[in-house]
Amino acid sequence: LLDRRNDAVLATAMNGAPLTPDHGFPARAFVPGVPGARSVKWVQSVALKKGPSEQPWNQYYYKDAAAVEIQSLPLQSLILSANATSTTATLKGVAYGGGSGLAVKRVEVSSDDGATWRDATLLKEAAPDDSAGAYGWVRWSLDAPLAGSATFVCRATDAVGTTQPEVAPKNR
Repeated sequence: LLDRRNDAVLATAMNGAPLTPDHGFPARAFVPGVPGARSVKWVQSVALKKGPSEQPWNQYYYKDAAAVEIQSLPLQSLILSANATSTTATLKGVAYGGGSGLAVKRVEVSSDDGATWRDATLLKEAAPDDSAGAYGWVRWSLDAPLAGSATFVCRATDAVGTTQPEVAPKNR
């Protein structure tokens, strides 16, 4: 977690205004690529320790099926909308590179439950100063030919070629 590449911050303001209690006043930890449960709200002090916190969120919750702490998010994608005519399905969705900090380089969509795949178009919006790095969601779209019924699924691939698993890892 304490790594210069993580760009961790303690935020006291959001969009030019002081944080409200709902958003974590007086300060909120923010660590890109790390689950939101690790971005603690209402920070009043900071203590550096060699081991994990003794709080229940760290001791029991936010662990995987093997009881290992979840410190990063998985590569993932999802279909947000699907509109069909008799010949074409227009699909739109988002993909996220997970906690690796690697950019999403490809999203594929299948209309036959994963037997064959078509590349979607990534709709990249540049951050004003590239401060978002690869930790943001990437929108995508695809116009797929449609002949009869279809079962659509999608998958993302990151910059080093890791492809989203078919089944997400189980959490506790």
